[in-house]
Amino acid sequence: MNIWIELATVAVEVFLPWYFFSGMLGSASGKRSVKIAVGIAYFAALTALSLFANASLARGLIVMCITYIAAKLYFGARWVELVYPTVLFFLFAVVTDILSGTILQAGGIPTAEIMGTGVGRLIYNSCSKLLHLMCLYICLSVSKYRDDSSIIVKALPLLLCQLLSIYIYHQNFISVLSGGHGTESFEVLALLYINIVICIYFEMLNHIHKKQKEAELEMQQLEVRRSHYTDVIERQEETRSLWHDIKKYMMLMEALVSSEDKAEARGYFDDISANFAGIANAVDTGNTLVDSILTYGMKRAGEYDVEIRPELWVDNNFAFPSADLFVIMGNTIDNAIEACCQFENKSMRIVSVILNQKNHFLLHEISNPYTDAKVRKPGKIHGYGLKNVKSCVERCGGTMEIARDNGVFSVAISLNLDEVAAKIQRA
Repeated sequence: MNIWIELATVAVEVFLPWYFFSGMLGSASGKRSVKIAVGIAYFAALTALSLFANASLARGLIVMCITYIAAKLYFGARWVELVYPTVLFFLFAVVTDILSGTILQAGGIPTAEIMGTGVGRLIYNSCSKLLHLMCLYICLSVSKYRDDSSIIVKALPLLLCQLLSIYIYHQNFISVLSGGHGTESFEVLALLYINIVICIYFEMLNHIHKKQKEAELEMQQLEVRRSHYTDVIERQEETRSLWHDIKKYMMLMEALVSSEDKAEARGYFDDISANFAGIANAVDTGNTLVDSILTYGMKRAGEYDVEIRPELWVDNNFAFPSADLFVIMGNTIDNAIEACCQFENKSMRIVSVILNQKNHFLLHEISNPYTDAKVRKPGKIHGYGLKNVKSCVERCGGTMEIARDNGVFSVAISLNLDEVAAKIQRA
């Protein structure tokens, strides 16, 4: 047994579960010193177990148990949450080990060379680990497809690199059997290293891209809140002004009524009613986030002569992630406004918004008229479609139903606030 080959194999075996569990569970929380200690202990345990390479079944079961415990200590997830990724990880490990040996044997490589202690063993180990990495990468890409439909397209270049590397491994093995030039060990390790580094950088870029999208969403939320607070301040000023002048208006109207000048009194009364109506149109559910989103939506709707009719009842302290609520309500309102703008008849531009909380359930329903004939898109309204809304609802453990009936398009979303609160607490 070549100790350097086995140590290199163990190093990759430490990296692969970290890469996979990080993708499935997210970033690990906790002290860095604890995570480093877990990593060192895991490496030492795998190194010791590599001495029993012949007892493959027993070694595999022991490694699975050690990985399960190490993942618990490193990521701090619940035990039950670790069962699925652990079983899936080792299922891929078994499949890729068998597949790697089959590929090399199909190319005329003797089993003795594959299971030897020299360069052949190194090539076999590297090929199986690269296949394992490729399977894990595909699995993570598919799991992320729900949040980003372009992830599969982005994954193709890296998959092609991995397939090409496997082909080069096979050619290196043939070169070894024919008495090659002696650089195969370096080439094999270099290829495996390059693929691992590319995977890491790819995940880092995805993480940066996700953070940028979150930052953009936060900026939009900030703009919505700023607009809402500005609107509240303006209405407060209007209210103060009206209360300042109300006594004067009442005395004037009393004088006009006494003089039986009812027409002019009626005119002043209509002016006062119109001023108070403007203040009454403010959204005030007691929940600042809901008020901000709806007030902003109603302002945008007003720019396109779209009327929003809200029916609201929510607890002012209900727990819900602000970014998710912004995506769900903001996008559905934007899409409804865009759909209404397709109608030239402005009397048809009506959007009904229901937000109703009952116990621990939250119902959000929005309906608007629709037509299959697309006429134009409003300049400032950009509905992102319902795919983002659906993925957000599913992430929050809710349900979403879409209906088209008699020219009315409706979206009904139901969310269990207890489940959402539990997810926030776990996060």
